Amino acid sequence: MSVSSVGSTASVGFHGQSVNLEQALDATVRDLQSHLNMVQVHLRTIAATVERDDDFAEELALTGRVDDDLRK
Repeated sequence: MSVSSVGSTASVGFHGQSVNLEQALDATVRDLQSHLNMVQVHLRTIAATVERDDDFAEELALTGRVDDDLRK
């Protein structure tokens, strides 16, 4: 049995439901990509505060939002 046939027939528990392995992996990769994109946006925003010469409180607020997103 090949790995691809196992992936399409194996069932796993995912977010409280029973789904096939391929669906679970696809959803996980999409979630990771989305999370990494949001982290990149936050980091670019923080980097831009230096160029805009924003005050330090604004930079701290942006960093706090990144930390909150990472905890989620």
